[in-house]
Amino acid sequence: MNVLSSSGDKPISDSAKKQMESVAATLKAWRPEFQQFQPDRALAWIELNDEQLALQLIISPDAVDATVSYFGDRAEEVIETLVGCSKVLTDAAGYIAYDPQLGRQVTASDRDEMIAQYKRIDTSILHSVPAALPNLRNASRPWWKFW
Repeated sequence: MNVLSSSGDKPISDSAKKQMESVAATLKAWRPEFQQFQPDRALAWIELNDEQLALQLIISPDAVDATVSYFGDRAEEVIETLVGCSKVLTDAAGYIAYDPQLGRQVTASDRDEMIAQYKRIDTSILHSVPAALPNLRNASRPWWKFW
């Protein structure tokens, strides 16, 4: 079965699939809490989730994207994990980390600024949607899971 690129127009090469699998294995070895999503059909990416941190990594042929949930009191642990992932990815595959909220490339030395930004956004969201929070916090499954 061919796995198509995320744009759906051309197959992902075997070497790209192997690189993605290698990146996923390296991240899982570094942080065993990451669980790999097992889809019903072949996808053009690999998804790793840490449900305790509400952290999701999407590994594609040319990037690893991180999605984090707000509404939490574990900002330091989330950012520490992302900083660790960044180091692992830099060492293993030569990746660089870019924080779209800070609008620039980041390194471990940016940890405190990243935590502060996370907390600013979390506070802003908390004040923007207070009526919805009890439902999101008490949901039986993480709000960010669609399957």
